[in-house]
Amino acid sequence: MRRYRFLLRTASADALVALHVEALTRTEPVVRAMLLRTAGERLGADPALSVDDVALLARLLTRAERRDPGCLLRSCDSLALDRLAGAVLACPAAAPHLEGYDGWDGAEPAAEPGVVTRAGQAASVRSSSSVPRMETSGS
Repeated sequence: MRRYRFLLRTASADALVALHVEALTRTEPVVRAMLLRTAGERLGADPALSVDDVALLARLLTRAERRDPGCLLRSCDSLALDRLAGAVLACPAAAPHLEGYDGWDGAEPAAEPGVVTRAGQAASVRSSSSVPRMETSGS
């Protein structure tokens, strides 16, 4: 799961969507149904979205994760998340996005600028470094 977290934190949104489309296409419909249920309940997905709408589901999951880093890990059923993460990491296109993993400290990045997270705090601008780090307030 740590490698999937790294990918979520460092790959571009376009790359994440493409990887999730490929992974969701190869994932069992029951797993997509679990992810869709989570998307509907916690991420505000359109109720008309179906398990066959893998491109829309991939964009929704990516957008939610970009706005609130860690929301997929917190929100999704553990079985569905394990299957999704495994399918994403099994994609040959994921390999280039895992460069730098060995040096990653595991820190969570801030949410996208201007987005209010669950904690109710507006996010600040992300660092331009290749591996995002969590910003902390001084105390």
